[in-house]
Amino acid sequence: MLALFPLLAPYQLIFQPDWEDFFNVFFLFAAVISLGALAVSAFFVWAAIAGLNTVLRFDKEAGTFTYSIDAPILQLRTEEFGLEAID
Repeated sequence: MLALFPLLAPYQLIFQPDWEDFFNVFFLFAAVISLGALAVSAFFVWAAIAGLNTVLRFDKEAGTFTYSIDAPILQLRTEEFGLEAID
């Protein structure tokens, strides 16, 4: 439970920031890291919503391998290969 709250001591031991104005090097560094984290989170949310569905099917009798991709934002795409194409 304690790990959910950041501890101030390590930050104060490393450097003592002067927060009199917002546009300093430390604020810009923290803002860039925060914007990067938001961008990565937005990408993961988009990927979860997009929900790519893949189907791999091996047909031994026909000697084929079928690979299908489907998603709400993509059309169904199916590719079929012979089993000899698999290494």
